[in-house]
Amino acid sequence: MNSFDKVIWSEGMFLRPQHFQQQERYLERQLVARSQQADHYFWGFSELQLDTEGFAQGRVTLTRAKGFFKDGTSFVVDESTPPVSLAIPQAVSNELVGVAIPTRQASRQQVAFEEGEDLLARYAVTEQEIVDTTDTTLGSVNLQLGRLQIRLLLASQVDANYEFLPIARIKGRDSKNALVIDTAYIPPTLNFIEVKNNLLSFLVTAVDLLNEQVKRLSRRLSASAIQNGSSSLTQMMMLSVINRYHAYFHHLLSSNYHHPEGFFCNLQMLLNEMAVFLSEQRAMEQFAHYDHDDLQASFAPLMGQLNAALNIVLDDPYEVIEFVDKGHGLRVAQLTDLNLIKQAEFILGVKADMPMDSLRKHFPAQAKFGPVERIRDLVHLQLPGVNVQSVEQIPPQLPYHSGYVYFTFQQSGDLWQQFARSGVLALHLAGEFPGLEMEFWAVRNKNR
Repeated sequence: MNSFDKVIWSEGMFLRPQHFQQQERYLERQLVARSQQADHYFWGFSELQLDTEGFAQGRVTLTRAKGFFKDGTSFVVDESTPPVSLAIPQAVSNELVGVAIPTRQASRQQVAFEEGEDLLARYAVTEQEIVDTTDTTLGSVNLQLGRLQIRLLLASQVDANYEFLPIARIKGRDSKNALVIDTAYIPPTLNFIEVKNNLLSFLVTAVDLLNEQVKRLSRRLSASAIQNGSSSLTQMMMLSVINRYHAYFHHLLSSNYHHPEGFFCNLQMLLNEMAVFLSEQRAMEQFAHYDHDDLQASFAPLMGQLNAALNIVLDDPYEVIEFVDKGHGLRVAQLTDLNLIKQAEFILGVKADMPMDSLRKHFPAQAKFGPVERIRDLVHLQLPGVNVQSVEQIPPQLPYHSGYVYFTFQQSGDLWQQFARSGVLALHLAGEFPGLEMEFWAVRNKNR
């Protein structure tokens, strides 16, 4: 027999309570079916509060709760409902405790008229004075109403006769015999903004990490640096990704409702987009699975990955080094990071108001490079400086500069080693190069 079939109403039928009960079951089933289609993860808590003081007495007490069971039954626990509490046996450890109600079965009595009469009845009968809201002058009448019989059970006590929704995991007892609750456990949640469990802490952490990375990248990508093309396009793209998700997660913090699945989905998309910059595979190696009944296992790995990803400081693929004009044809460039000597290839870009072929030919002959403490001797004694060679192609990390001729340095020899120790490179330029412009870069990830 299908216990959810619709009642056929016809003229002259003899009405019995079963007619209304069956019609109620049919309508409830329709409502649940529509809810399940609208949201596959519709069960869980939109509000949840436990009496933490009761842990010292070995009791779990539910003070406030609101949500849905997996069969679609909604429930509310507040000051108007009887206390929902459970004394936890001494030997219990590493076990879930949660709210439970009897399952909906058409062949079983669903109503208990006296307290404790039938523990598997879904409803306990209560009497309440109800006012006729059409005409309140008619007074009120006493009606028998059914209150959902919500109780707390351990997971080991739950069988096929109950719908069960866990609220906490009991780890055991402490030295004072008080209950120890697993603070990492996250019960099935519908609105983590209101429930304020670890999911909200995860969201706050994500916003803080993103905000810090936005500040860090923004400092490195100053407006002038962007205009001069001297900052990494990679970091600009990363900042764009982070800005997008920072705005979204910040919105969640200011909202009053959000389901964990949406947070999980966007968190994983953020990590997958960040993998473009941080992973050799350019994507997450393995996607996480969303488990509404085990939110801790779903979110904890993603938060670990997010923390690692957003604490990585990407180095620019190149550093811009400025040649400062000291007069009399002398220019000096100073490295701020001596590690670049071993980690980078040094490229000089030169532009002048003259044919590029002529510039490519004459510049190396009239430019002398060397450590700043040796440049005077190199010039006066007409000794060779650090060798520079013209290159047709520059590393792809560098920005394109129209009209520039490029040179690379021979990164060996005594002069280069002196430069490696001091970090200061001098350039003496003889001859005339009208409209001279120079860009000097240290390109990282050099293969040596």
